[in-house]
Amino acid sequence: MTNTTVSPSPLSPEEKKRILTRGFIRVILFNTIVGLVFFLSAGTTQWPQVWILLALWVCYYLYMLTWGLSKSPDMVLERAKGIQKEGKEYEKKVIGVYILTFTALIIVSGLDVGRYGWSEVPRLVEVFAFIPVLIAYILPLWAVSSNPFTAGVMRIQEERGHHVISSGPYRFIRHPMYLGTVIFGIFTPLFIGSWWALIPGAAMACVFIIRTALEDCVLQKELPGYKEYAKKVRYKILPYVW
Repeated sequence: MTNTTVSPSPLSPEEKKRILTRGFIRVILFNTIVGLVFFLSAGTTQWPQVWILLALWVCYYLYMLTWGLSKSPDMVLERAKGIQKEGKEYEKKVIGVYILTFTALIIVSGLDVGRYGWSEVPRLVEVFAFIPVLIAYILPLWAVSSNPFTAGVMRIQEERGHHVISSGPYRFIRHPMYLGTVIFGIFTPLFIGSWWALIPGAAMACVFIIRTALEDCVLQKELPGYKEYAKKVRYKILPYVW
């Protein structure tokens, strides 16, 4: 087991510019689509929490892109590939269900908060829910900055010298990025003011708990040193629980 990182592959200024441009376009498209679904479902753009979420997404992806290009360009290129043939078959199904639950969270919360007012979430609950929502963004960034092998799909990256990482958040839990998604699914509905959106949000969290279990099994079988690491770091995503 080692904490060393992969030496970044050199990228020409033209390559960096192309990746940055493509990444920026993807961020804008993603935010535009998500924002449209939120606001069309709600029938209004007067929803401060959603604007905050959209701003956080922009900061998250741009930081991931700019930091990654300077520190770990191979990681950026790997994540840019998305769902690829090298990934495990179960991941396509898991990601598909995740997209459905995320979309349902957006639509249900929009109908609830903007159109029908089914929920009455206390303002204090919304304010305090923002703290775990922020953590849900910070955890993956911390994980990515510690682990150059984070990718869009689960695969052992032998060509990059894939090895176990036990620094950063991986000192405490084995899957910090997935913990971020679980937290997001549970607390985002509260932050944006919808009790009903907790249903698809909880479903989203369950999807990533299942993904965590499946991925951990693959890593224990295929990644050298992971079984020893798992004995030292006992918990997958929640300390003292699981």
